[in-house]
Amino acid sequence: MKLFKGSARYQQVSLVIVVLVIAGIGVHTLTGSRAATPYATVAAGSGTRTGAATLQSDGSVQFGTINTGGGGTGKFIVSVNNSIGYGTSSNEPVALFKSTGVTWTRTDYSTGALAGAKAAGIHILPIYDHGSDGNCTGTPASTVQTEITAMIPTLKSYGITTLEICNESYLSETAIAYAAQYDAAHKALAGSGIKALAVATGLAASCTGGGTTSPNWIPTVIHNLSGGAAEVDGWTIHPYGPLSGLGSSPCGDPNVPSTNYGWANDVPNWHDIAVNNGSNAPWYVTEVGQCLGQWYTGSGNCINGRTDEAGQAASMTQYLNDIATKYTWIVYFNWYASCDDPSGQWGIIKRENGNGVCDAGTRTAFTSLQTWMSQNAAAHVSE
Repeated sequence: MKLFKGSARYQQVSLVIVVLVIAGIGVHTLTGSRAATPYATVAAGSGTRTGAATLQSDGSVQFGTINTGGGGTGKFIVSVNNSIGYGTSSNEPVALFKSTGVTWTRTDYSTGALAGAKAAGIHILPIYDHGSDGNCTGTPASTVQTEITAMIPTLKSYGITTLEICNESYLSETAIAYAAQYDAAHKALAGSGIKALAVATGLAASCTGGGTTSPNWIPTVIHNLSGGAAEVDGWTIHPYGPLSGLGSSPCGDPNVPSTNYGWANDVPNWHDIAVNNGSNAPWYVTEVGQCLGQWYTGSGNCINGRTDEAGQAASMTQYLNDIATKYTWIVYFNWYASCDDPSGQWGIIKRENGNGVCDAGTRTAFTSLQTWMSQNAAAHVSE
């Protein structure tokens, strides 16, 4: 969700919402679901949902009882966002993360990014994110299909097997519009051996009045795909916010109702909504993290709350432990971010200023990652 931070790139903050400005291909109101009553007692692969998910009068979402244990392998990829492009010396991101055993990153699609990852000896999850906001807003399905078809030879030449289809589309386009885009992407990739990851909902758009904390986003996407639930190769989620309990009024606006969001709520509940609507596809946490403060220029307002270094470090450990032991349907975890950027101090490597250098030393969360990898990688980390 990266609440109002937007996507996997540097951003500028305008009031509460960050507007993304991207050049090139790097190339988002919810409408009602056609599903009648999508929630019932359903046995999921990694847990059981009993009862309905309903919208409350204050705009919050009330979920039924859930058991999130069991059912998965507990093996997943560990990644850090945007670790390439800074250099490869021993005190810069790629080398530092490789020293911990982390050999994955995520960033916008470009041939330069793919080549950079290959040269650095790491794997990459690229994002197809056409449009000025990075979320494919207003992009015709025909354009999505044409552009992704053109990308396939390059993707295959670099051994890419998974492509994230748009970033945070729930921010400013309908679930029906997104379904058409994903459908087009999936058709383009058919037979290529490349999986298409679909955007699951997040909290963020509630702050723009879009109301996409509604449990209807995922069912609406599914019910507007030509292949239905079986078409979804995987779901992406950005479960920013508190690690326990529920987030409330994250927009800094007293007129925005209390909303149920955060790691402990979003991850199991959105997963079960998908399962209840026929999708047992794996999940990819393509962004999550904790912010320490503003960027050196004063931009970045940590809209979903600030923490300190100790809190950031503890969250790193909890994310990893929870995926390994409870949320075993998750196959990919990507920390946002490697370095601080204009959306705030999200990095686990310090960045002096805006000069492009990210080698000012590691934060405590880096040590937490390093420790967790040394103790758990053999049992829980996959390539």
